[in-house]
Amino acid sequence: MNSLSALAKAESRARDSEAMQRLALDKLAELVATGQATTPQNGDFQDRNEARFSWNSDVIPSGIQDMNVVTVTVQSQSNPDQKQALDQLIWAPPANTGATQ
Repeated sequence: MNSLSALAKAESRARDSEAMQRLALDKLAELVATGQATTPQNGDFQDRNEARFSWNSDVIPSGIQDMNVVTVTVQSQSNPDQKQALDQLIWAPPANTGATQ
């Protein structure tokens, strides 16, 4: 019985890991497509009927001019140690200084 229980738990973790990876990919694509990837954000997946997971995004400079790294992390609400993260390099438009040339 212990073996079956352990197998069921491992299968559940694998399904959750796959779901978190898919949700992170979808959320990253959404943030980039809507132009919202330039500022850190967070939320949940109530709109996708996935209340078990939440997400947050971080934006850090890449070291390349006008490029940032956006990281979307999805984590389990019941087990915050279970999470998946995806990174993407995005172009960050330079700030308009108002100067004319």
